[in-house]
Amino acid sequence: MCSSDLRQRAGVLADADPQAGYQALLAAAAQFSETGDQARACEARASAAMALARAGDRDEASGLLAAAIAEADDAYSRGLLTAREYLAVRRARPLTAFQAVLASTGQDPAELYAAAGLLDAALAEAQRLGVLRYEATYHDLLGQLWSRHGDQQQARGHLDEARRRYRQAGEPWKAASTAGVLAQLALYDGDAAAAEELARAAIRDGDASLPPPRAAGLRALLADALSAQPGRETDLVEAALTAAERWDGLSEPDAVHQTFQAARGYSRLGRHGEAASLFAEVMPRVEIPYEAAVIAMTRDQYGNSLRALERHGEAAAQFLQAAALIREDPASIGP
Repeated sequence: MCSSDLRQRAGVLADADPQAGYQALLAAAAQFSETGDQARACEARASAAMALARAGDRDEASGLLAAAIAEADDAYSRGLLTAREYLAVRRARPLTAFQAVLASTGQDPAELYAAAGLLDAALAEAQRLGVLRYEATYHDLLGQLWSRHGDQQQARGHLDEARRRYRQAGEPWKAASTAGVLAQLALYDGDAAAAEELARAAIRDGDASLPPPRAAGLRALLADALSAQPGRETDLVEAALTAAERWDGLSEPDAVHQTFQAARGYSRLGRHGEAASLFAEVMPRVEIPYEAAVIAMTRDQYGNSLRALERHGEAAAQFLQAAALIREDPASIGP
């Protein structure tokens, strides 16, 4: 197996099994060294240190990483590494700290601020060397870090910068992922119009290049943003049906939920025939995405469309099932 393939497989293995990935990355580094590729050998050793840290041996990982960075510093000073190759090695230290914060079950402010400090320093170095791809990466990581800490203003600022730099660096699929996170934050803040704009931008940038589940998630995000805006029911129906189609075969709960979203949109438009048809299509699977409270609400909505069509017996059956759910578990419905 060639060195590049071995490095790629080792990276995938490290995500699933850090200890095994550590050994595989060291093997890839040795192969790169044999062929005289110092830049990639050094990067593979730095990545091995990250894997070892995730496996729990932080002390040994720290020593391995320090050696890899020292080698990169020396090689870069002698003109043997490009700026991008140099940063590919140095990124391991702030990234290891970032991963430790994400893996932590508690919220240690000291650990978070230490990781933020390393990321800020790495960002400054990437800016000094003019490597846009790493500028984008560090803004992205800082955005995720501050979002976890609850500082959404800082998070949005960094994520917006990351999105802009990913596009400038020719990586629109990464800009799409960042725009999706920004859209979720906007929706959480109650700004559905901004969420819609960001979701559409994410779809433009990443629809054709992201893995199918992530592309489907962006379509669903657009539908959620439209659902939160009164008067956008026609757009909602289109977006929800597209999202349901994208989720088909990938996630049954998401496909069913988006079909119900489209049915609700038709109902709000007064197009009860189309609404009832979609409700009927997925009602046998209503328990897949929903718990009792939402099932009761959904049956009530279906019943309203059936009643509007003067299908009173079928409507009554839905209303009775909704009422039975409320009687069985009134606490799930709320006060």
